[in-house]
Amino acid sequence: MSYDVMLFDANSAPRERAGFDSWFNTLTQWEGDLDYNDYTHATPALQSFYKELIKSYPSLNGPDAVDTKALQANPDLESCLTDYSIAPQIIYAAFAWSQAHNADKLIHDLAAKHGVGIYHVSTDNAVIFPDGFTI
Repeated sequence: MSYDVMLFDANSAPRERAGFDSWFNTLTQWEGDLDYNDYTHATPALQSFYKELIKSYPSLNGPDAVDTKALQANPDLESCLTDYSIAPQIIYAAFAWSQAHNADKLIHDLAAKHGVGIYHVSTDNAVIFPDGFTI
């Protein structure tokens, strides 16, 4: 089981529940030729958020994935490995459940800093916009 959170571009997301849910379901079909491991096609705010987040929760896959040497040098790093799927308007992150509390705190701090929204997929389904509006 994983602790799943979606970070999103607040300017693109609908601010009412039905519209947001439809938008989320469309974006998470993961269709097309987009490389969902590449953060550079995300909005600038999401890119900045991601670059800071992977310092504490490194990527499990893709070009930013932690290499074997780093894991051997720091075995505790394995519990922090996170599976990211990145699209232009969202970053979907699946953390180890054991990291849920610490990851959630960091996510909220970084989201406030970078002005991105948070969708708590695995827990209460709250959608939190940078201005504090919640659905």
